[in-house]
Amino acid sequence: DGEVALYDGGIFKTQEEFDLLRQKLQCSEEELNAQKIYKVHKSFRVIALASSSAGLKWLQHESQCMFSYHYIRPLSLEETKAVAKGLNPALDEGVLDSLMRFSEAL
Repeated sequence: DGEVALYDGGIFKTQEEFDLLRQKLQCSEEELNAQKIYKVHKSFRVIALASSSAGLKWLQHESQCMFSYHYIRPLSLEETKAVAKGLNPALDEGVLDSLMRFSEAL
């Protein structure tokens, strides 16, 4: 529904809901912010990453319907190496190979 309640009591509302509340209460954005009510930018999105290998149920059934799921297969060693090299082209090939071996050992 575009609204998020935070643990500290703060609330993020959609721009439309925020503006309606502002009009209803006849107050400024700063006054609402002082009450921990904030406007979320219309392009804001949440991306959650998880690994099911840990065996922990961090995402409960009730909240799963709020998310779209996309399985992303693990990168191969060569793909991981290409990503690392793309992020740091100056990285020495020997150091990169050592990092890849260390990564695989984990």
